[in-house]
Amino acid sequence: MSITSQHSTQRVAIILNGPNDWDEWIGVIKSKAIGNKIWEYINPSTVKDELSILTEPSYPLSANVNPAITDPDKLSGAEKEQLKRLQAEYKRKISLYERQDTALGNLRTFIQETISRMYLTYTLDCETPYDMLVGLKQRIAPTDRAREAELVNKYNKLKKAPKTQSLDHWLREWEKVYTDCKLLDLPDVSRNRSLFDFLNAIASISPGFSDAWMMRIQEKQDAGEALPDLYKMVELFRNNRRLVNAQKGLPSHSAFAATYQGKTLDSDNTKTDGKPTFKRPCLCGVEHQFKDCPYLVESIRAKDWKPDPAIQKQVDEKLEDASPKMKTSIKWARKRASKKQEGKEKQKEEKSPIPDGGPAGYF
Repeated sequence: MSITSQHSTQRVAIILNGPNDWDEWIGVIKSKAIGNKIWEYINPSTVKDELSILTEPSYPLSANVNPAITDPDKLSGAEKEQLKRLQAEYKRKISLYERQDTALGNLRTFIQETISRMYLTYTLDCETPYDMLVGLKQRIAPTDRAREAELVNKYNKLKKAPKTQSLDHWLREWEKVYTDCKLLDLPDVSRNRSLFDFLNAIASISPGFSDAWMMRIQEKQDAGEALPDLYKMVELFRNNRRLVNAQKGLPSHSAFAATYQGKTLDSDNTKTDGKPTFKRPCLCGVEHQFKDCPYLVESIRAKDWKPDPAIQKQVDEKLEDASPKMKTSIKWARKRASKKQEGKEKQKEEKSPIPDGGPAGYF
């Protein structure tokens, strides 16, 4: 097996080492249980008296069809057909029961294998996985008040862009913490606060994107239009950075620092006097002119360039609704880019070496 395939199949287990791991760990347990149709039998949030109990189905007999008859041969034709249907249904039920029973046994082992050794004692005298989870939850799961305080702290840290953390990791943290805050209905992310917090946070990374969307949000609010949620804004920014980096020849996962080799990632938006210029995003969402957009101008596309289906759809829809002035601008940009490309090809031909048989002394 190659090194690449080894890494692609490697699994990373979530280990319960403390309260900070509880939400992710119990999420994994729940996912496995739902997949095996046993969550209703182990959900630690359910009161034990109300918990569903897995019971083995009984094999159907003649008495299940006709209580007065114990010999199946004495059943009528219709009753025999009914008994056959019950027996067929039993086969399905017993098969499911056996899978669920096996899954419950496997889950006991999985729980003990994915918790810290210091917590193992809370599972040793438990009869069922449900008892294990209840015991672990009572001793390890953070209280709602503690969880809220922790999330608010994480959220406040995200509002200040770090200098050493990778961009992808930071964006994933925004999505995760925002999701957790919404689940607890925290006021920190109520209404549209998260949008402005995120745009303020990325202002030092991509001022053009931040300024453009601040203005666009204000326009949408004034027009009474719906605003994108944080997930959409993070997606737009993530795509923006990928396109900008691709155009500059940088890897899409480049370091998150606001500078790259001494230059700001938005240096193309800065004048020689150091004052930033403002560019409205193109139809594709990137801060560049129409003539620099591969979605609009075919002649500038690299040989291996492939469009993002979602962005292409966005561009096509905006083109349909574009004003005559914008359509004229795009047409002019395409014409300029085409002429520029023709000039480059002509210049390349003029510089190409003369074949054998050319003038003597030509170098």
